Amino acid sequence: MLAAADEMMTRDAPDQFVTAMAMLVAPSTGAITLSNAGHVPATLVHADGRTEVLGTGSGVPLGVPTRLDRTVEVEHLEPGDLLVLVTDGVVESRTRDLDQGIERLRQRAVELRDRPLREVVDGLADLADTTLQDDVTVMAARLR
Repeated sequence: MLAAADEMMTRDAPDQFVTAMAMLVAPSTGAITLSNAGHVPATLVHADGRTEVLGTGSGVPLGVPTRLDRTVEVEHLEPGDLLVLVTDGVVESRTRDLDQGIERLRQRAVELRDRPLREVVDGLADLADTTLQDDVTVMAARLR
């Protein structure tokens, strides 16, 4: 899927690039397969509060000419785990670096892990630095 998107970007918007993460979750098994094209990593919060950052081997954004193959990661969700994906507008700031923003996201996701998903999404979106006027998107899913 990312290879097709990469071809489209190179063909239709050669002066632009975008970041993206492709992820397939199999609810019946808890298997997660993902590939990251320069996007903010996903956050996995286990039911016990431990966290993992998924997709740290980010690769290059879509539309950047390269002959490298994209990496694929396979992870696993357990019942009660919370999976969070965000756009960079949630974690970037004028006052701290990206790693600090991702750490804030992880900490807040742990605090919110047992709340209804709507509250998780709203609470994580509130982390955004509104002075940047960047896009703010939060997606959250919990395996039951």
